[in-house]
Amino acid sequence: MRHLSKSLLLLIGCTAIGNQSSPSDWPKLDVAERHVSHREMRDACAPFAPPMFSPEGCAIIDFAADTCVIYVSIDFPSQSVLEHEHEHCAGRDHVGSATLRDAWARWKKIQDGTRRITSQ
Repeated sequence: MRHLSKSLLLLIGCTAIGNQSSPSDWPKLDVAERHVSHREMRDACAPFAPPMFSPEGCAIIDFAADTCVIYVSIDFPSQSVLEHEHEHCAGRDHVGSATLRDAWARWKKIQDGTRRITSQ
């Protein structure tokens, strides 16, 4: 359950953000940018990257806290990486992916189940 409350989502790579819109009920998240050393960014992002992949940045979304924390390297600054991660905070997935959409649906389902349990 804790893993779902901290939905750690989507790393930057060679993939592009798709044209699909974010879910219509995607929450308004408080976005924080962390411009850190390349090593710090890798430490924050690498656990969620595919094997043998070196991330350029990531967006870590916590639906429970309504936050999205973006990690990017101050050593290798890239406006396009930063913009890409902001797109994830707004609920937009990579082309061919539904990772964010699916995580949001799972989160809502868990929250609905919790409300039913506590109201009985």
